[in-house]
Amino acid sequence: MLQKVKISQNKKALHLAATAILLVAVIITIAGIVFIWTTLQNRAGHVIQIQSVTFQPTTTKIYVQNTGQGTVNIKTVQINNEQHPINPANCTVASENTTTIKQSLTAQITINNQYTDTVHIKVICEDGTAYESDYKPQT
Repeated sequence: MLQKVKISQNKKALHLAATAILLVAVIITIAGIVFIWTTLQNRAGHVIQIQSVTFQPTTTKIYVQNTGQGTVNIKTVQINNEQHPINPANCTVASENTTTIKQSLTAQITINNQYTDTVHIKVICEDGTAYESDYKPQT
């Protein structure tokens, strides 16, 4: 004996607009996870440290060492939230004008400003690696 299968016409599927929004949300979430993962992979092992700061009458010299693995490229220095772009003209590594610091080497960055009070210095690399601290000129 065959039974008839009753198909209900009142059941509704997910609305097309809701489906599209859900699909876009899933794609954005996946893209965000991939972006974060690749960013962390690129920065893995990169560490810099300000070894010392020398305050002179017309300039300030900041010594930044690459204490991590691989090379880093210095992009900017912030002193009290004032941006100072770094380029080979004001950055020296092992007697070479460059912004690239190889593993275990130290860069000398020259900023053409004089500071007499405590300053907050933040050094930022192209990949986002950063180091910051407060420094006080010796009187």
